[in-house]
Amino acid sequence: ADWLNLFWACVNGIDKTHRTGSYLDDAGAWGFRLFDLGAIGSWRLNVMDRAVEWGRKALELDPDNQRLRNNLDFFIRRQAEVRAEG
Repeated sequence: ADWLNLFWACVNGIDKTHRTGSYLDDAGAWGFRLFDLGAIGSWRLNVMDRAVEWGRKALELDPDNQRLRNNLDFFIRRQAEVRAEG
């Protein structure tokens, strides 16, 4: 439940990395998982614009994943609630 550090790690992993094309690239690092974890961390920190953005990207990378679809729907609803509150 260390959401701030999870968010930090995801920001760095998403924004600061690039594929090198070498054998050291781990295919698992380029899938939906980092965006999924980042979206969850963003939600827990109430950073809903980022949760929606990363939730969409995660679903784009794994479009058949129902959990990701459900999470994105939830993030979008929560984003609307946050905007209505503020």
